[in-house]
Amino acid sequence: MIPSDKGARYTPTKEFVEGMIEAFKTGGKLPKRVVWEIILGVKGIVDKERSMVNRVVEEGVVCDIIGDTHGVSH
Repeated sequence: MIPSDKGARYTPTKEFVEGMIEAFKTGGKLPKRVVWEIILGVKGIVDKERSMVNRVVEEGVVCDIIGDTHGVSH
């Protein structure tokens, strides 16, 4: 459920996500403040993650890269 109090903070719960899905099915939209809270929450999580991960691939092993990669290949 999306909070109706404009100053309210919320914690995304299962009920919130289910309510959001139902709202989208009927053409509903999220209030901008809720969208920003979601974006800022995700940014906070991503900012804590390491940006590069090193992996050793043994000789003769094939490694398929799926997704976007950046950096120096060896």
